[in-house]
Amino acid sequence: MRTRLLAILLIIGLLSFSKCEDVQIGGTEGDSQGESTSINKCDPDLPNLSVGDHNVTEDFDLKYYQDKFEVFILAVSDSDCEECCHTEVMLKSIHESLANKSVGYKNMEIPIIRMDFAKFKDTVAPEDLFVNRVPKTFVYFKHKYHPFEEFDNERLFLHFLNRLFYPVVILKTKKDVNNFLKTDKEWIENTPFYNGNYISIGEFLPQYTKITRVIAFVSEKSEYKEELKTLAEDARDLSLREDLRIAKITNPKIVSEFKDKHEEWFGDMSSNSIVAVVKDADDKSARSEYYDLSIDTELFPLWINRVSLQPVELLTGTSIKIINMNQKAMFTAFINKKSSKIGKKSKDLVKRLKEIAKDYPHYQFTYTEESTFKEKKADIGITWNEEPALAYFNFLNQDKKMVFPRKQPLSKKNLKAFFDACWNGKIENNELDLPDKIRNFDKNMKNATKLTLDNVDDFLNAEHKDKMVLIFDSSKDFDQGKRVSQFFGKAATRFFELELQDNITLGFFDTSLQSLPDSLEEYTDQPCYVFFPYDKEPMEPIPADKFVVQKMMKYINKHAHTHFELSTFAHMSPHEYSQNKLGKKVTADHVIKLEEKRKLADKDRDAMYEIKDDL
Repeated sequence: MRTRLLAILLIIGLLSFSKCEDVQIGGTEGDSQGESTSINKCDPDLPNLSVGDHNVTEDFDLKYYQDKFEVFILAVSDSDCEECCHTEVMLKSIHESLANKSVGYKNMEIPIIRMDFAKFKDTVAPEDLFVNRVPKTFVYFKHKYHPFEEFDNERLFLHFLNRLFYPVVILKTKKDVNNFLKTDKEWIENTPFYNGNYISIGEFLPQYTKITRVIAFVSEKSEYKEELKTLAEDARDLSLREDLRIAKITNPKIVSEFKDKHEEWFGDMSSNSIVAVVKDADDKSARSEYYDLSIDTELFPLWINRVSLQPVELLTGTSIKIINMNQKAMFTAFINKKSSKIGKKSKDLVKRLKEIAKDYPHYQFTYTEESTFKEKKADIGITWNEEPALAYFNFLNQDKKMVFPRKQPLSKKNLKAFFDACWNGKIENNELDLPDKIRNFDKNMKNATKLTLDNVDDFLNAEHKDKMVLIFDSSKDFDQGKRVSQFFGKAATRFFELELQDNITLGFFDTSLQSLPDSLEEYTDQPCYVFFPYDKEPMEPIPADKFVVQKMMKYINKHAHTHFELSTFAHMSPHEYSQNKLGKKVTADHVIKLEEKRKLADKDRDAMYEIKDDL
């Protein structure tokens, strides 16, 4: 569980809205982005690190406090951080509440211990003491450090303490159960922590994107004693989830009444189950799932987190937290349902993900329209602006990028092929093959003539023109077809821009659409280029992979009937020429470097289309 929490904290920090200070005890500074979640301002009368009962000394004496106190609050700040004083306001309020006993736990002393991070940046600390930002507050309880990950606000911190000290609410009446299950209402806590003076969570509740209430209905308490004990321990570990509260009812009569009323919450032969009721902000009504204590064996935290999420979940801080607690791989669709251009495509993508989600239980699918998350698209491999877009969402390993191919149909077949390839490792080995690829490459060759059986002979017999013909099959190797058509199309465009269209003309014949005419029937080894000088026999065919734009233009110039001036950089448009900084002074070294880069470009074929040389 500690490892899971560490991962959760790191990803939450990476997705935060603003940066405070990036820290990690025993690690490298800047490992994650911290989140400035304070809604309090600094009080000039409460300087940084001023509130507390004890200070961690240079000897890093946390072990001393762990042995001395069953529970304490560890508030970490940094004396080098001028803005880190805002937590002092919350800490002062908490300190006063604990001192006057308005809240508490078994009359125990709960001291506030301060740590100046500036003194302990290189210190080896317990794994669960992960400081991904400063200031940051932990509660040490039951031999663990529990991180507080909400706003620096007294009420939210008190609710966090309550969840830690009393992880399972004891319900006694039917009314208690009904009130607890009202996910649109705040549950008024009845635990001893508040000493009868409950402090409302107030305006924060409507801001929650998810409310989850879990009740253990147990009619045979003695038989399920161990399960209830385990549930309490697991509930404490789940206290990080501010949206979740767990309760139990062990009155057999009341359990029986609820089984009669809600048969869908119990197994046919059992009166002992755990029921989760989940209300998402974007849904009109709550949904429910049940766990049969007499049959089911899934670990409670995994089950609770799993049923808290929908198959295709809205991406929020809460959903990220839950997904990472269960350590599930997450794919995110970046959409815009309200857009007049892509609104329908966005809705269709979410619909298709819902249809196939059951086939991929090891994945969690999410979607977002939030700019905060969209700003991170480039970090996960989506380097373009067009939407919808889909990718593996993992900031813990940014080297592992799995992105749905740009401008390819987000059809159900393609989505399944993509997710299968991700699971089988084919994405990483560049072995993805989509069944519904767009294979019309005409748009890449706008300044070349599309040849068919109707016009090919007229094209080849045109007088006083040299012709270069690309012969290929667009239904075969997609990547090869894309690459070859881009090179050929660019060469055609450059001849047009150089006003050579009266002397040189380029055309392409796609054998997936029609069989070869008699005039081209010998060229079966495809894709290939064939040059037809107008007053000579055709040249020998050349495999298309042998040519990039520059070499193709040189080849045509060499064998053309009408020779023309062709500079070293004729394959570049004026814009590309200036972008490559070659306009000032061209030397032999420049040419050699350019050719060397082109030879290496096989590693990234797309880069060969528009190489950006930084010379």
